[in-house]
Amino acid sequence: MLLMAIVLAFASLTVELTVVSQSRLLRRAVSKNVILNLIVSLGVSWILGIMFGAQGLTVLLGALLATGASIPIYRVINATTRTKENRHARRHYRRLRN
Repeated sequence: MLLMAIVLAFASLTVELTVVSQSRLLRRAVSKNVILNLIVSLGVSWILGIMFGAQGLTVLLGALLATGASIPIYRVINATTRTKENRHARRHYRRLRN
């Protein structure tokens, strides 16, 4: 059960990050809102659990592991996105000023 939950967590995290990285709007929404992050992560884990025949505590444990791993990843994504946007805004402001 534990091994299946860990495999489910890695698969869920991989699918979730792949889907979220393709959509800029979804990436911003999920990285800023922890509740939405939780919903997306649990939903992806639940769907993958159904696809691979996992049930009950295995799906729950996999979802919790994936959610626990995705929260710091989204914080890093949010911080780097803000840094890039701030850098771009400063360059744009300098061009307008000159």
